[in-house]
Amino acid sequence: APAPGRGVGGLTRAVSLVRRQAHLLRTVAALSFQSNLAYRFDAFLAGVTSPLYLLAQSVVWREVFRVSGRATLGGFDFPAMLSYLAVSYLMNALTWDRVTETLKTEVREGSFIVHLLRPLSFLSFGFLAKIGDRSMALVLEVVPVTLVVGAFFGFAVFRCRNVPAFVAAVAIAFVISYLVALLLGMLAFWIVRPDGIIWIYLAFSRFFLGSWLPLSIFPGAVQKIFLLLPFQFVVFVPARLFTGGYELGGVALAPGTVLLYGLAQAALLFAVT
Repeated sequence: APAPGRGVGGLTRAVSLVRRQAHLLRTVAALSFQSNLAYRFDAFLAGVTSPLYLLAQSVVWREVFRVSGRATLGGFDFPAMLSYLAVSYLMNALTWDRVTETLKTEVREGSFIVHLLRPLSFLSFGFLAKIGDRSMALVLEVVPVTLVVGAFFGFAVFRCRNVPAFVAAVAIAFVISYLVALLLGMLAFWIVRPDGIIWIYLAFSRFFLGSWLPLSIFPGAVQKIFLLLPFQFVVFVPARLFTGGYELGGVALAPGTVLLYGLAQAALLFAVT
């Protein structure tokens, strides 16, 4: 029979371990947040330029709707399109990631070995650093930009149709964007200079993500390809759920089904990393 108190002692050690790990996680995220406060000017610049960007987009899309003579394009009327563009702009700010460049540089310079001596894997360390980094962006960029854009275009632009689904989609977008960026950085383990592949991805990623225009605008055959890829979950899916239901490539899915599909895509990416 186990000695008296052994079970209690084991539980105490487990609780202590969890507390130490939680403290470590908070520390990494907090340090990342503080180190990125140096980029406050970037946040100010985004607050100035974002209304100009959306103003230009609104003029272009108003003309597109007028010339086409259609009330909806790709499942969006003009107000919904304006909301999509505003939310997609903020999603890019929330999911932006520097782990590709960090990992590529550390592997090239040989400093990656330091992570093998840390109590956290690079996968966990990079993700926590992103949480701290993007928390800074949330405070200094997303909130101010939302206020400025709302003042310019009216806060009806940010009227969410399904708040729980949107919040869940943002969390999935955060994870998938990190895993994709991590996989790009991991190319440095096999290719001396993976910059060319990374640049090609960055050049086309705005289309894959749905940043420049909704994926549902593309021809049906192209939409079916987008439907199979994880990139749609970074921008298109959150912005689409924000403005209404989901449909892509002739496939209409309920919000819960879309989110489960996103989790499956995230799990697949995680397995690959």
